[in-house]
Amino acid sequence: MSKYNFEDNEDEYGKTRRLDSINEEIKKYHGNENNSYNIKTDNSDIEKKLGDKNSYLNSINSEKIPNRENKIETFDDSTIVLNNNITNQNRNQKYSDIDETVVLDKDFLNNTKKIENKKTENKNIENKKRGQYKLFMSIAIGIGIIVFIAVFVLTFMSTNKSQNNSDDKVVNNTNTENIVSTENKNTANIVESIENSRIVIKDISTGSSSSIKPDSDTEIFDKNGKKSSLNNILVGDIISVELDENKEKVLKITYPDKYFYIGDKNKSDLYSLEVSENKDKIVCDNKTYKISEYTDIIYKDQHKSISDLTEVDKVILKGYDDTVYYIEILEFHGNINIKNADKLENGNIKIDDNEKISISDNSVIPVTEGSHKILITGSNINDYSAEIFIVSEESFDIDLGDLQGKKCVLIIKANVNDYKLYINDVEVYDTSSPQVIDEGQYTIRIEKEGYEPFNQTLNLSGSSYELKAELKELAVEKVSFVITTYPAGADIYIDNEYIGKSPINTNLSEGDYKFVAKLSGYSDIDRNISIDNNTQSIDFSFQ
Repeated sequence: MSKYNFEDNEDEYGKTRRLDSINEEIKKYHGNENNSYNIKTDNSDIEKKLGDKNSYLNSINSEKIPNRENKIETFDDSTIVLNNNITNQNRNQKYSDIDETVVLDKDFLNNTKKIENKKTENKNIENKKRGQYKLFMSIAIGIGIIVFIAVFVLTFMSTNKSQNNSDDKVVNNTNTENIVSTENKNTANIVESIENSRIVIKDISTGSSSSIKPDSDTEIFDKNGKKSSLNNILVGDIISVELDENKEKVLKITYPDKYFYIGDKNKSDLYSLEVSENKDKIVCDNKTYKISEYTDIIYKDQHKSISDLTEVDKVILKGYDDTVYYIEILEFHGNINIKNADKLENGNIKIDDNEKISISDNSVIPVTEGSHKILITGSNINDYSAEIFIVSEESFDIDLGDLQGKKCVLIIKANVNDYKLYINDVEVYDTSSPQVIDEGQYTIRIEKEGYEPFNQTLNLSGSSYELKAELKELAVEKVSFVITTYPAGADIYIDNEYIGKSPINTNLSEGDYKFVAKLSGYSDIDRNISIDNNTQSIDFSFQ
């Protein structure tokens, strides 16, 4: 029992601390496993080393232990004794039994363990959920990326496939048998279109269309037999195409010997064009050419018919042998439409300095686009002269019914446009044409906003009368003010116009202006200033 009594160290431990010392020995024996109260070692091992606890308690009855009112609880195998000084839990709780020794019941320890295990379990569940969420998000993002890549790849492949199919379609629909082969190099083909280095051609003998695509190895020659390039081939050209034996590769492009080209975009001398009555032939420079069913006539990317052509149109002709297959209209005509021509006796019209043209009933006279002077004469009318402007594909009407009897043509030349014209207080809406009226006295009034009205009384007689109308702008009230600078002598500009040196008096209409003052040795002063009736002076100070 000497191990229990600690008599050699009694002064150090004291009587009331021996059980604590036992407890310390127990803890040392167990190694204070993670500071846990859950001691799993069998008590029989402790008794072998330290002896029975109850026997030890009986052996110290003779020691002087202070009296306590509360009965000291005896230990059994279900009770664990721990010192309050070696735990941080419930530090503020006071125990009266066995000084500072705390007696814990096994059920309490089991409940504590369950609570701790529950917390650990909940934490593990939470961590597991977080891990599952992260895993789910990672999987979702991965699937999204895979889907995006798959859609992109499919779309790209679909686009390429569509493009390839489109290209294949052009090739597959091409009847290459109709393209000139190596055995027939002089077959003529009309160039119908050129796009992305692909040429669509039409065989002039069969009318069938084909598509070819020259490459860098293709030899191209111009109509003079010189080396050329694809850029020099134009729509409407007549070409010959040489393919390889498999008719898959374009070897050579040339212009056939009988190809002809008439006209020049930089000249306007091709006006001897005539179309036959049956519209099957065309005469140019005294040479007759046939018109084919495949002949294409183009004006500003619009298709025209052979009946639309007149002798005043400027054109370019492209053809083969004696037939024209392509006509490009460079300048297209408008028309002078003569109405009531049957009422004019021995009527003629002269356009510019050209010869007179006889006027027949409801004559339509083609005229080149632009400004023209006309003179209409007849035995029963006064001469009618005017300056007109012709627009291509449009008609300028002249009603000869207005020229009957003693008529006078009133030509008004005003210094303004878009004015209102009143003859005897009746508004005339067509101010762009000469006014054909009976001889007599008339009051002419011309009005335009911002101008004083023009009024004049005329006695019209003879074939024509030219009235020059000068409209004056309405006077605008101006504001007078003085411009001063410090120092004086600065150059003053208003809206970039120099007006003099300061100080200077000037006047302006109400409005916004840009003022600039310049003086040698100083930085320019630049201001935007509004002028109104309250403006009296404007000052500038140079720094």
